[in-house]
Amino acid sequence: MLWAYIRVPGLYGTIFILLVAYVTHGLPLGTRALSGTLAQFSMDLEESARMSGASWWTTFTRILLPFLRPGIIAVWLLLAAMFIRTLSIPVMLMAPGNEVLAVLTLQYWDQGQGQKVAVVAMLMMLLLVCLMLVELGLRRLQAYWAERQQRAAERATVPAVVRGRSVPDVR
Repeated sequence: MLWAYIRVPGLYGTIFILLVAYVTHGLPLGTRALSGTLAQFSMDLEESARMSGASWWTTFTRILLPFLRPGIIAVWLLLAAMFIRTLSIPVMLMAPGNEVLAVLTLQYWDQGQGQKVAVVAMLMMLLLVCLMLVELGLRRLQAYWAERQQRAAERATVPAVVRGRSVPDVR
């Protein structure tokens, strides 16, 4: 499939051919990984939003996208980790000036520069660790906001009566 993109005029030798190749290569895996998240989504939520008068865009951004966000982030990280170490795609499609880290590692290895190979490999590992830390931060932030919304909803439903006496609402 990747050979079909080489014949597109002006695309070969640019960074865009790598982007197209990575998307083509990762689309089946990403779709398969997100299908599990989509299988949990009930169409009743979408139908109830539409019956309440929400547009398609509102339904997508307020119901479907927050539901899919953890799956999308997980798939993105999985594909990023896979593409950082993938060597076959950029070797076929690279041109001077748009080498990726895996190709740079291979070039240094061929030249016998072991120290530079170790440095590039450590940079790749550091990049992956940073991606995982960002994902962890996003999950914690999402959990914080969900807990905050739940507390606000609980406060709104607590009656303002204590031991049979009416108490002024101090919210």
